[in-house]
Amino acid sequence: MSSDPPKPGSDTSKGESADNAGIAQRNESLKRRAMLRRRTGRRTAAGSGSTSSSSSDEGNIASDEKGTEVVPPTSGVAAPVKTEKTQTTATKSLNRNIKATVLTFRPIVDRPNVARVQLLLCNISDRALHFKLKSNVGSNVSALPAGNAEIPPHSQVRLVLTWTKPPQFQHWKEVPPPKLLIVTRYLDSTGGKSDASQTAIRLIARVSSSKTCFASNPPIEQLLLDAAGKAEGMEVSSVLPEGTARTPEKVEEQPSHGVQTGKEVADFLNAISDRGLLLVILFLLAAMYIVSRLCDKKQKK
Repeated sequence: MSSDPPKPGSDTSKGESADNAGIAQRNESLKRRAMLRRRTGRRTAAGSGSTSSSSSDEGNIASDEKGTEVVPPTSGVAAPVKTEKTQTTATKSLNRNIKATVLTFRPIVDRPNVARVQLLLCNISDRALHFKLKSNVGSNVSALPAGNAEIPPHSQVRLVLTWTKPPQFQHWKEVPPPKLLIVTRYLDSTGGKSDASQTAIRLIARVSSSKTCFASNPPIEQLLLDAAGKAEGMEVSSVLPEGTARTPEKVEEQPSHGVQTGKEVADFLNAISDRGLLLVILFLLAAMYIVSRLCDKKQKK
């Protein structure tokens, strides 16, 4: 007798489906074990060996490698973490300190393309110093009487700085500021030799847009220079910013009271605008007219 094919609902089909379900369940368990091994390998400390599984599990994995695609497990050794080392460079003690101050030039009344300022260098230390004024190439800044000199202790030197506007610029605000630097070196009080340390003072030049000056009376910028102890180095004792009241030291030759008053009046007239000057003139004319009328009335009486 010929055997009939198994029906879909027979016991044979049920057994095959059960076997397929078991194989799928087994493959799923293998995948889970492989994932567990990878996680365990990542958590192990650096230098420790990989955790070994049981021999039965290895045999099962080897037998089912062809039917299941499993990502190969890691070695179990954690790679050393590369830490970014911040290189801290020790700051060496520098023998020179760089300071900065603003120099405000004023255009000359009859020569608007030329601006001037007086730089008063005051040595308030007990040692003599030698200074040198440096500028970049093409700065169009000149110093009178000289750009380098020696200042005795508790003395001062007056420099007249002249800044000429290049012809390719129409306004002062278009001119790039020059790079000015004053390098000072103090002299030893005993042998007269200069110290190895020095002080560099950076000057920031600008031109006033509202005020002018006469060629013979430019504004004054005062700079106080002081030398600390030889072991401590040197520093700028006081750098007066723009707008600070400047009190230059008294010199032996004091101008007369009349000349000083005339200069103050000239500075006042330069500071006010053209409209303000016109109003002042009208006010003076009105005052003179009123005074003359009063004098006439008194004479008639």
